[in-house]
Amino acid sequence: MWSLQAFSAYITAAIGLYIFSIIFQRHFRTPLRKFPGPLVAPSTRLWHLYHAFKGDFVLALIDLHRKHGHFVRIAPGEVSVSHPDGVRKILHNSLTKAPWYRITAIPDARFQNMFSTLEPGAKREVAKHYTSAYTTTNLIQSEVRLDATFEMLKGWLEKYADDNKPMKLGAYLNFTSYDAAGTMIFSKPFGFLETGIDLGNQTWVSKTVNLYALIAGHMYWLHNLVASNPIVTRTGVNPMIRVHDRTIKAIKERVQNPDASFDMVAHWLRAGQENPDAVHDHDIAAHAIISVIGASDTLAVGLQGFLYHMTKQPLLYQRLREEIDAACAEGRCNTSVVQFADTKRLGYLQACIKESLRIFSPFSSAISRLVPENGLRIGQETFPSGTIVSVCPWVMH
Repeated sequence: MWSLQAFSAYITAAIGLYIFSIIFQRHFRTPLRKFPGPLVAPSTRLWHLYHAFKGDFVLALIDLHRKHGHFVRIAPGEVSVSHPDGVRKILHNSLTKAPWYRITAIPDARFQNMFSTLEPGAKREVAKHYTSAYTTTNLIQSEVRLDATFEMLKGWLEKYADDNKPMKLGAYLNFTSYDAAGTMIFSKPFGFLETGIDLGNQTWVSKTVNLYALIAGHMYWLHNLVASNPIVTRTGVNPMIRVHDRTIKAIKERVQNPDASFDMVAHWLRAGQENPDAVHDHDIAAHAIISVIGASDTLAVGLQGFLYHMTKQPLLYQRLREEIDAACAEGRCNTSVVQFADTKRLGYLQACIKESLRIFSPFSSAISRLVPENGLRIGQETFPSGTIVSVCPWVMH
């Protein structure tokens, strides 16, 4: 009969042997062993998660690609790609999304949307009911209401200028992005600019949700156990529930708003009427939630990146002002907020916007896909089925 000490030693040895076999397999018995990267990458995703938590993932990844070239192994089953063919082969090829995207079902797994749907065919089936709301033609219908949002931002800028006081511009650009998202989706801003207050501490919530998603998406089993289940959601512990509650409230107000325009929710409500078996209230809520998060975050980063780089380059900023002044003198751009149709004829403005998006992309993670059964060839390298291949906009640009 074994003693407790002998049994403990046996269990410890068995666990150690199991861990060693996994490390050996991931380091030496895999086609990915030829791809360089961080020392711990073949064994664990800790390098990725550490830099995501630290906030310098894209900078660290850029350094790795500068050191190792177009293909860098950043996790046991993932290779980051910077090869010129990467975007076409990975993102334009209808590949299955990597498992990380399951985290975009917010606040929990009940709220599936076209972003959390992994398989291309299933995603297309879901997306056909929702994508029309995201087209430029339909979004531009909210331009008059968006102009009012940017007028409020101008009002705050003028107030701080008149008072000769410093302004936390980043905070107000966040407020602008939240209100713009509310306007495009629900025909009504959330009220951040009207009050000049971070309602519900939304900036902290947004940062927390983004950081949590970046990390928990790669440990989905733990996410399911800790946060993504109805019991935890109802307790309010899950930080994503605040976004959910604010969105559900906005949808209810939108349905009762007689002055609402044909906004994004209107598209989805119509889709629900035309396809009652495929589009339900919780589906609309799911897409509204992810749209609020996606639209507000990317717009805030885009605005901050653009204004930061323009103010750092006063000669370029002056040239841009001169272009707009010249257009005004010609009878164009004669509104307080320049209209979308007019911006398309401002070549230098368009160049500045695109360049700021290139060097400071609003999406600072890796866009990842799964290699299909027949493998995938990028450049001179062939990746086996099941490999996660990812493209990071910061690296590519």
